Amino acid sequence: MWTNRQAGSSRAQIAQRATLWLCLLLLALLSVAQVAHFHKDASDADHCTICVVLHNAAPTAVAAVAILFIALFRVAPFASVQVAIYRPTSALFIRPPPIG
Repeated sequence: MWTNRQAGSSRAQIAQRATLWLCLLLLALLSVAQVAHFHKDASDADHCTICVVLHNAAPTAVAAVAILFIALFRVAPFASVQVAIYRPTSALFIRPPPIG
């Protein structure tokens, strides 16, 4: 049983690493394609699929980086320690007597 669990874990790790390398390779290829392409006229960029996709993704990437920096460099608040006091109550006591 233990060997099956280890084998499944190693297969999952291999799949994760393969997916990671595939994504990094695609990112590198897309980056090279974006940098290497050019337009003779400025109006051609409006119809270019690469330009449209990357210009739409740019604000999202900036927001993701901002969220990452905020999450990494924010100071976490310390939890305040409060002592819980348990006061037993009687089941016979419902309410105080009426005032008058």
